[in-house]
Amino acid sequence: GVEGKIRRRDLVINTKVGRYDADPERQFDFSRRRVLDSVRLSIERMKCRYVDVLQLHDPEFAPSIELILEVTIPAMVQCRDAGLAKALGVTGYPL
Repeated sequence: GVEGKIRRRDLVINTKVGRYDADPERQFDFSRRRVLDSVRLSIERMKCRYVDVLQLHDPEFAPSIELILEVTIPAMVQCRDAGLAKALGVTGYPL
């Protein structure tokens, strides 16, 4: 039976893009390719079809706000439009 099993609809699954590594040389990557690859890898690792929330992590460390607005966020929107994420968000940014 279903008793004791966790159902997907009972979970809110999040993943983040933007910050990836403790090594300062490889720590941040806000490129389109890295966003798309990261989301797909996260979904594969978690063995699910989509994430509920895709968050942009630490955008203040991007080399420019233009990169975030013109590349990173459009890649995140592409993920949402493809059904890989239900919602988009930002984390780590001091408001």
